[in-house]
Amino acid sequence: MDGYYDHHPSTQLDRPIVLWGFMGSLCDRVASSLGALTGLPSVDLDRRVEHRAGRSVSQLVLEAGSCEYRHVEQDVLTQALADRPYGVIALGEGALLHPGNLEAIRASACTVYLQWPLADLARNIRRELDQRPGRWPWFMQRGSVVTALGIQPMLQEREDAYRLAEHTIACAGRTPPQIAIGLKGILGI
Repeated sequence: MDGYYDHHPSTQLDRPIVLWGFMGSLCDRVASSLGALTGLPSVDLDRRVEHRAGRSVSQLVLEAGSCEYRHVEQDVLTQALADRPYGVIALGEGALLHPGNLEAIRASACTVYLQWPLADLARNIRRELDQRPGRWPWFMQRGSVVTALGIQPMLQEREDAYRLAEHTIACAGRTPPQIAIGLKGILGI
């Protein structure tokens, strides 16, 4: 297809860019900002999972279980890594937990860890819970108290995988557009 509505980014990549980080890292917003800044397509992996499953991530996990969610996530990730033109992919915070995902991503993409201080992550999660409660797992209901101390053990479990990224971006005190501008400079795009 070669028409008016076809997407032709102003920037070309030789491999996709994958953003990852813990809950509240705002990967989806940074990916969207970087896409807007560069013309690259941006993919929110959780939204693609929801589209494929026909229900929210929370509903999918509740109704079909986390194994089914991870299976759909892996399929969608494989497709997103193969999509052309290459773009910016925002991973769900647990995507690296599924066996094989980390290796597949590192073999085919430029990887970026969006690193936030614990207090900022907790604040971002609380804000997201209030703004989009259906997006989060069932155990994190509106009005839940999310604290830095409460999320620290889960972050520590995942941080070794996050730190395997080619690039780590310190995000403290920055907005997604500011992070995207810094990332554009670091990646030279």
